[in-house]
Amino acid sequence: WLKSYFPDLSYTPTEFSDVLTVDVDSAFAYSHKGLYRTLGGFGKDLSNFKFGNAIRRLLTILRITKDAFDTYDELSNLSEKYNLTLIYFFLLADFKGQDVSISHKSTGLRKLIEKLALNYTLGIHPGIYSHEHEEKLNIEIARLDKITRRKTTISRQHFLQFQFPSDALKLSRSGIQTDYSIGFFDAIGYKNGTTLPVQFYDLNENQAIHLRMQSFCAMDATLVRYLKLTPEMAIKQLRKLRAFNEANNLPFILLWHNETQSNSHGWKGWKHVLN
Repeated sequence: WLKSYFPDLSYTPTEFSDVLTVDVDSAFAYSHKGLYRTLGGFGKDLSNFKFGNAIRRLLTILRITKDAFDTYDELSNLSEKYNLTLIYFFLLADFKGQDVSISHKSTGLRKLIEKLALNYTLGIHPGIYSHEHEEKLNIEIARLDKITRRKTTISRQHFLQFQFPSDALKLSRSGIQTDYSIGFFDAIGYKNGTTLPVQFYDLNENQAIHLRMQSFCAMDATLVRYLKLTPEMAIKQLRKLRAFNEANNLPFILLWHNETQSNSHGWKGWKHVLN
């Protein structure tokens, strides 16, 4: 319709695709956390009488049992099986407050990132304190750049905390080209009204900046903690959303976590939702 009035308008028809974006807040449940955090974990398990968890922690550290959050091979298999576009966002902030990721210096974490970077797109998951300190954002991006040996151009904010317009401007200045933070934490659907990326517009300066905002339609934590859905109920809801996007040639984008596939730590039964 627009082209009938503006023949010179450039327009590329959209296409349907399945896009699985995975936030890696904690790459491993028990492994590669260092002596201090490991001993603290054991102490917490014992003081809370979580003896089963203490046993699982010990078996994992002794490499008798695979780490519960090490679900990356399974996610890769799903990507190949269903032709999913798989994108990872890694939290590399310093350990503080709600930023409780594994140290960016961890050999195990670095090897994991290097391995995934060979086949998938990786982005930064800026920590909570990067909102207040732009230098922290740049440091975290530089950490991922160094490990992957490539420039990081995509991001998603930790806990979806996004401050407008300051965060958008900071991300743009840091070389981020697309941010995936736009989405509801307590509902499903597209927060900005479209599944397509939109250019961020700075109302204060009355101009567009070099940052695209990409929304997602559903997050795993939303389905469990806010909508109180069972895995079976979640599957029905997601199928409806996916069918609509497929019928309209639009990408279907989910926000997931590596631990969701663990079938433990509150996620029992959820590994089958993506199958």
